[in-house]
Amino acid sequence: MVKPAIINAKKREMSSERLSSERLSLKTKILFGLGDVYGGGGFQLVSFFYAIFLSDTLGLNMKLIPIVLLSGKVWDAISDPMMGWISDRTKSRWGRRHPYFLFGSIAVALSYVLLFWPFSSESQTALLAFAVIAYLLFCTIWTIVMVPYFAFGAEISLDYNERTSATTFRLLFSLIGSLLASAVPTAIISGFGSNTKLGYLVMAAVFGVLFGLSVLAVFFSKKEVYRPDINKDKVGFITSFINALKIRSFRQYVGMFIFGMLGIDIVSMIMAYYTRYYLRMDGVLATFLTVALVSQLVMLPLWSFIAKKFGKRTAYMAGGAIWVVMGTILFFMPATAPLPAILGFIVLVSMGMGAVMFIPHTILGDITDVAEFAYGKRQEGSFSGFATLIRKCSSGIGLAAVTGVLGFLGYITPPEGTTNFTLIYQPPVVESAIKLFISLVPVALVLVGVFIAGRYQVTRENHKMLITHLNSLREGGPGTLTEDEVLALRRLLISKKA
Repeated sequence: MVKPAIINAKKREMSSERLSSERLSLKTKILFGLGDVYGGGGFQLVSFFYAIFLSDTLGLNMKLIPIVLLSGKVWDAISDPMMGWISDRTKSRWGRRHPYFLFGSIAVALSYVLLFWPFSSESQTALLAFAVIAYLLFCTIWTIVMVPYFAFGAEISLDYNERTSATTFRLLFSLIGSLLASAVPTAIISGFGSNTKLGYLVMAAVFGVLFGLSVLAVFFSKKEVYRPDINKDKVGFITSFINALKIRSFRQYVGMFIFGMLGIDIVSMIMAYYTRYYLRMDGVLATFLTVALVSQLVMLPLWSFIAKKFGKRTAYMAGGAIWVVMGTILFFMPATAPLPAILGFIVLVSMGMGAVMFIPHTILGDITDVAEFAYGKRQEGSFSGFATLIRKCSSGIGLAAVTGVLGFLGYITPPEGTTNFTLIYQPPVVESAIKLFISLVPVALVLVGVFIAGRYQVTRENHKMLITHLNSLREGGPGTLTEDEVLALRRLLISKKA
């Protein structure tokens, strides 16, 4: 008589063979990854330049900028989860996700033109109204495209390493997009001399076309694979959101994502103010951003290797530790320090920042597998919607808080037509706040993320057990785990009460 343990071993071996069919071609990885030229570059373009465009070019009072940023986040709280729910239920000849890549590509280009449109008015109310409308449109288009994109990334493969590999390509193109969004805009804008409004408009049109084409590339990538739900019951919008919050691994992922990305977004936005008003080097922003992004780009293969070899939480914690140490040292770096020394620390901080940015993106797909284990349904769209909401809310709240604090402390808006911003001196308290926002504030945030990462339990071994078990259940089998193993895994990944 064959022992049950041997039967389970054979089932796991067969399921592992099925996972080999999840291997992705290089073409698929490239076309999929190209979409994040928009995902990374488009988001960074707004993080890098939109606040300073509103304050120093359109002339919107710094105290009003938080209203613009928060208005988008209020709308995101409704639109992001709803779009995920809609995406899960979309039916078309191209599948659930791909229609949004095809038709969204044109809308993406138009959204950037409106975002940086050279609107002019002496009324702060009119400027605020225009900025809110433009930003709401940008947020809506972003949601329509990126929520299905994140969902597609979660379902492109069930294999732990293949999913990590696909995400590596995606983050590689994300950093390339971010690199372009940091190095090129200032060159375009400065090419128009004192007419910075026209410079911003041309820059927005160029990048709008680039981002639209990157989204279109995803449409031609791998066709979606339909995987039947184990549980055929319909799940409503509110229920799917509540179900997500009940999963411990999802809450841990949220914590890692929120605190890490919030630190990154604050650094990204404050860099323009740091170089202009603290270091008093107005022409070096592109250099700083390029150095930071190249450092992240160079480190990406290493963090991918560490994630595959030692686990995703280990890579996150290692990168976070580097960021904490170097970010703390950066705080004590005086404005009179040599430029190479400051750039050196920017390099080291960015190396650690790369892991904190990269790892949460590789985790989302694993979390949807845990959700299927918990509820018997694949809800990539819903979970992508929640993740996108978290990403944009953390960014919006963080950037609104930063600009709000600077406005409260007495930030001086440069007169319209200013070309030499080094002649504008901000109050010392504003300069001190800028220094804190680029160093110790992000350090405190990433420390929280590192603590949460230490408690994350979706390891490579646990994930492999999970997938082999789910594969058996999808095919009508009894699963590959015993009742005790199922209970232990549920307590580890879902809830102690499971």
